[in-house]
Amino acid sequence: MNELKTPIVVTLMRSRPFENADGIDLFRVLNESIFVPSRFDNHEPIRQEWSDSARFQELWESELGQWFGMVLMKCAKPTLASISAWMPYGPNARAHYLTVSVNESKRLRADFYSELIETIDDMFQVLKFDYGNICYRSEYFQKNITQTLLEGGKILREQAIGTEWPRYFPGLYWINYFGDTYREAGMDWACVPSTLITNLTNGVRLQMSAAPGDWQADFGGKGVKTVEQLGTSWFFSQHESRSYRGLDSAQRNKFQEPPPKKFIELEPR
Repeated sequence: MNELKTPIVVTLMRSRPFENADGIDLFRVLNESIFVPSRFDNHEPIRQEWSDSARFQELWESELGQWFGMVLMKCAKPTLASISAWMPYGPNARAHYLTVSVNESKRLRADFYSELIETIDDMFQVLKFDYGNICYRSEYFQKNITQTLLEGGKILREQAIGTEWPRYFPGLYWINYFGDTYREAGMDWACVPSTLITNLTNGVRLQMSAAPGDWQADFGGKGVKTVEQLGTSWFFSQHESRSYRGLDSAQRNKFQEPPPKKFIELEPR
């Protein structure tokens, strides 16, 4: 058994809005994974029973018709975790995404990491995401959070930087997913050592090391080199001003407003 010292977070993003069929696919994938929710809802407290697949799909399609739709899921067994699907629309919306947070107090099986990767591989492929990453929250915090301090060291505010996907990648993490849209846009991962790459049906998984905690030593010195091999212009930089090679905005008009609602507003049971 391994004790998780800091939460593991998963982020999966796509440059096209979620669709009705994605709710059906997500329900199926989760039921076959280490993250089987016990409840779901669109707000806290989360009360709807996961076994009610028709109700889940009804909520999914209703949330697709909201300006900021969300579907929240809680998992108890076999892995304690929180899952959220986010569906923002409006002039600044660029993506729909799914996040997973594994609770830090959970004692994990020795093979948890391989099971986690297998589950996220399935999600990435079935729901046709374009980009994703898995890392300790501490890795994300170190690479993407800046703090404004007052005299005496008190934190005035914290701000996330480098998060304007698909304009650029926020960084390179323990595990990274790149969809075929990046291959089509000119990214060449053939120059990255094949030991780090796993081919998927819609892209690749780039895994920097066996364990997520290796980020503190730059994955044995491979992090900076791998960014250079992929091309630094794909990645956000805190230290220099430059142009970036992100995905184009061909799909952006699809995020301007939500589609017409198919169902009426759900009433609490």
